[in-house]
Amino acid sequence: IQPEPVRNSDLMSALRKVLGRPWSPPAPAFGIKLVEAIAGVPSELILGSQRVTTKVLPGRYTFRYPELVDALKASV
Repeated sequence: IQPEPVRNSDLMSALRKVLGRPWSPPAPAFGIKLVEAIAGVPSELILGSQRVTTKVLPGRYTFRYPELVDALKASV
């Protein structure tokens, strides 16, 4: 089974669930752009839409945690 891409809102919802947090404020775009100015990290990497898939991995690779919540639980 390969993991499916998820929207940021779904990722944040799953992360709050795993961490037991009922709510968290969104990161303001101006704060992310400030990090770009200070650290040189392009804000487009964070603010822009990214669709990442696993189609180029070899067919014999097995994901340990194909489900998002399971992967997050294993990470914290």
